[in-house]
Amino acid sequence: MKQASLILVCFIFLTGVAIAQETKWYIGAGYGMSDIDTGVSGLTGTASLDEDSSGFKIFGGFKFNEYFGLEIAYVDLGEAELKGNNGDTFAIDGVAYNFTANSVVITGEMETIALEAVLFLPLEKITGNDSYKLVTPFIKVGLHFWDAEYSVSASTLSKTTADDDGSDIVFGAGFNFNIVKNLSIRAEWERFTADEDLD
Repeated sequence: MKQASLILVCFIFLTGVAIAQETKWYIGAGYGMSDIDTGVSGLTGTASLDEDSSGFKIFGGFKFNEYFGLEIAYVDLGEAELKGNNGDTFAIDGVAYNFTANSVVITGEMETIALEAVLFLPLEKITGNDSYKLVTPFIKVGLHFWDAEYSVSASTLSKTTADDDGSDIVFGAGFNFNIVKNLSIRAEWERFTADEDLD
């Protein structure tokens, strides 16, 4: 069943709160929705796939100036789940597989540590228009160091688990909404790639 292990590659971080200090350090936390691309397709019979999940993020950063910063974050990317019964089929990257037992449940979950360079775009300063002072767009790119855990269970089998780890590219974009001097609300989207090869 190693070939049926799920690959989590995409996380959408919708909301968060960041507390900025005069020292240019900031910390924050947030919760959001994740959309997981497992590479699974071609389900037949009673097989089902759930790639929608939720996750959370704790992060901190340092702004070198108004434009550039560095962030480190712990991110829980949520869980994907594939279910099926004896005779059902599914495919991964075009290769077909069969379920050989009833009530099979295959799950995959991932957590990661991300290190990203951030480019802030202070519209107020760029445009000279004070009406933009409440919103700051940003883009980011970096590396993340992920750890994945997979499990397989069935009606006639005891639960088995496997894990894997690696490092890959992460990138994203979003907005900081500056509520008061030292408090902002963040909305962002991030994609966490994972070149997974389970041994």
